[in-house]
Amino acid sequence: MKYLVILHAADQLDPPDHTAFRRAAQEAGELVDGQTLADPSLGTVLGSPGAPIHAFYLLDVDSPDRAVELAGLLPEATRDGAGVDVRPVMFSAAADY
Repeated sequence: MKYLVILHAADQLDPPDHTAFRRAAQEAGELVDGQTLADPSLGTVLGSPGAPIHAFYLLDVDSPDRAVELAGLLPEATRDGAGVDVRPVMFSAAADY
């Protein structure tokens, strides 16, 4: 089952250390992709979301508990002004075309 781990921060944080997360997810073969996003001022926001998204990881894990376990390794999970959103991926948009 695939999960998108979305990292939020109230402002651009110093580059956080995701080594423990990446090592655990890569060694288990569960890390599909991950990207750091450009500064939010370079994008366009529609609506009124909370803290800006500054990065994401796509995991392919056996359970929701495993996705949350891995997400808990990220510094944003415990840092003031930051957060981590773990969501199941419902379908692949590319599969529809």
